[in-house]
Amino acid sequence: MEKIQIRQGTIEDFSSFYKYFKKSIEEQFYVYTPNTRDYLLEVDSPRTWFKKQIKEGKKTVFLAMRGKKTVGYLCVSKPNGGISFGNWLAVDDPYRKKGIASKLLKMWEDYALDLKAHGLCLWAEDKNVNFYKNRGFILGGTFQKAWYGIDHYLFYKTIAEPKEENYLKKYLESKSLKK
Repeated sequence: MEKIQIRQGTIEDFSSFYKYFKKSIEEQFYVYTPNTRDYLLEVDSPRTWFKKQIKEGKKTVFLAMRGKKTVGYLCVSKPNGGISFGNWLAVDDPYRKKGIASKLLKMWEDYALDLKAHGLCLWAEDKNVNFYKNRGFILGGTFQKAWYGIDHYLFYKTIAEPKEENYLKKYLESKSLKK
């Protein structure tokens, strides 16, 4: 089997990423109804919107690549207030249980630390509760019958000490320029 490369995606990877993103929503997120899965792809995270978010730096994708084919991904939002939010994580069935998701989470943590974030946050389905606990995330609470009627579990992980000069850096710099 060809080696799996874990790396931050670029806009050049978008077609491969989105092809697998679409497949994963359709085939792996079975907790959602077919109509909800269609809504997620057509309204909530359509191709053009997603590509724009990545181009503008609002979203970042970390990819597991087998050659030019995406076999796993983690999509995250740019840190805000010191917290980076994980939006979507999936690994194609033949590549599961090989540490790929853990490597994607580690890449996210390193990325967030580079941006001076102090925490990671995500919502998960019940089947993934132990997965996140085993990777150092703390279960913060349960939101029953949340988005699309599905129970969601809030996880967070503190990765650094919060520092105002980090999470308010641009604001503080602009404020000092005005004086």
